[in-house]
Amino acid sequence: QRIAHLGGWEWDFIHDRLEVSDTVCHILGIPPASFNQTQSAYLHCVHEGDRELVVEAMREAMTEGRGFDLDHRIMPTDGTERIVHLQGELLIEDSDRPQRMLGTVQDVTDQRAAEAKIYFLANYDGLTHLPNRNLFLHRITEALACGMGTSVIGAVFVLSLNRYQRISDVYGPRCSDHLLQAVAGRLQRALSTGLTAAHVPGADPTILARLGQDQFSALLPHLPAAEDSAKIAQSLLAAFDAPFAIDGSSVTLTASVGIALPGTDGTEADLLIRHAVTALTIVQDRGHSSYQYYSPSMNASIAARVGLEQDLRTGIAANQFTLYYQPQVDILSERIIGVEALIRWNHPGRGLVSPLEFIPVAEEEGLIIQLSEWVIKSASQQQKAWCNSGLPLIPISINLSSLHFRQPNLANQIRLIVHENGGDPRYLELELTEGVLMTDASTTVATLNQLKDAGFSLAIDDFGTGYSSLAYLQRFPIDTLKIDRAFVTDLKLGKSDSPIMRAIIGMGRALKLHIIGEGVETRDQLAFLRRQGCAAYQGFLFSKPVPPDQLLPLLRSHLHSPIPKSA
Repeated sequence: QRIAHLGGWEWDFIHDRLEVSDTVCHILGIPPASFNQTQSAYLHCVHEGDRELVVEAMREAMTEGRGFDLDHRIMPTDGTERIVHLQGELLIEDSDRPQRMLGTVQDVTDQRAAEAKIYFLANYDGLTHLPNRNLFLHRITEALACGMGTSVIGAVFVLSLNRYQRISDVYGPRCSDHLLQAVAGRLQRALSTGLTAAHVPGADPTILARLGQDQFSALLPHLPAAEDSAKIAQSLLAAFDAPFAIDGSSVTLTASVGIALPGTDGTEADLLIRHAVTALTIVQDRGHSSYQYYSPSMNASIAARVGLEQDLRTGIAANQFTLYYQPQVDILSERIIGVEALIRWNHPGRGLVSPLEFIPVAEEEGLIIQLSEWVIKSASQQQKAWCNSGLPLIPISINLSSLHFRQPNLANQIRLIVHENGGDPRYLELELTEGVLMTDASTTVATLNQLKDAGFSLAIDDFGTGYSSLAYLQRFPIDTLKIDRAFVTDLKLGKSDSPIMRAIIGMGRALKLHIIGEGVETRDQLAFLRRQGCAAYQGFLFSKPVPPDQLLPLLRSHLHSPIPKSA
């Protein structure tokens, strides 16, 4: 007992004489001489909130002939609340009925605090103090065992913050932590106010948990009707209507919500969360703040998306890509003045995969930079190969993604790739969309100037579909405007005129820019562009995108001797 810091006691409950060791008195915080050796003297030291618990345990032990084992609080004379572990059992003697009980008392305050901390770390999020995924899964399992999904209507929600990573990058981890704490508080309030009508007395309460960095989840185990889950989702989204205050700034944040219904969408906790996340992924792909219920067809869509991502990573490692080239043609002489390099994926099982299918996945997964650098490298090598075959240097246009354009030291990186692979920056044109250019336009100007200084020409691709500011357009060191094919297609649909195209061409000529019309398929479209003074075109009318070996005859028969735009 001394080694274990245990105090011993023996109680003659017939005569109410309770003898305790000095260690018990030390634990209770009283001098041994002041203990009057009665049960009341011990109970006087027990916290009043636990006193009835101790009395009842001792009474049941006496009447039912068994021992007891419990924790209770004590209030020593210094006022510090502590926890002790009290054990007792009947002492069997020769008499017909037991008359004495003996046991131990041990101070377990520190042990219980350590156990509570371990439990907290295992089951709660340290930042928001919300249940974590482990505890949330356990609570769903408990609710399912109590009839949720069969006799009781419930719902599982998974909510993710939109653009959180961008905000975290701007404001740093400390402010991001404060933001997540504020989000948790708002969601808790939204759930408490949105569930007044759905509250069931005696039912398990609604649970809000934090599943991951910017992902929260809620369990509503009792709903009047499944349709009420939509009201809860709307309440959660409404929690983001007001801006958040971060480090003295006002930040607007939005969220997306996926919903899975127990029973209909699964009868296992992990499966319900997975299905809610699947629905969340669908609504996030749409790019706006909303909610979505799970449906089985989503699994096929998500599985196809995941499979494409894995195949894409394999394709990059195995070099399964190739470049096709579409000629850019002088509108008067119909001679080739350059080509646009367009990536194609030779998938071993699916054949040629369209960029419209795999480029968005590459951008989402951060693989677009590797692909973009591969295009620059391959185009430079092709440029050198054409020169070695006796052709003059051929201008090649290459698309740059937003993610690649925002890389630090971009101009030097691209120039190094071009020189290492035998290309010439003066004959490479980098195409960017209006959306890329107008994101942080002041920084964009600096990057564009660095690219110009490195020798590259610059073009705005799909012009007319974005939101360029004309004031910035004058500041950007742009060489070429490429009119989006949608305006050319309008002419194909029977329209004999396009005021927007006339305005774009007129503006481009006023700014002394090279104007290229994309998607030209008919002689009528070409005639319209020629009348408006458009400088060049590309499209199926002259040639679809083709591999280098099919392009070579066209180059030999239709190529202008190119002059670098900076000359």
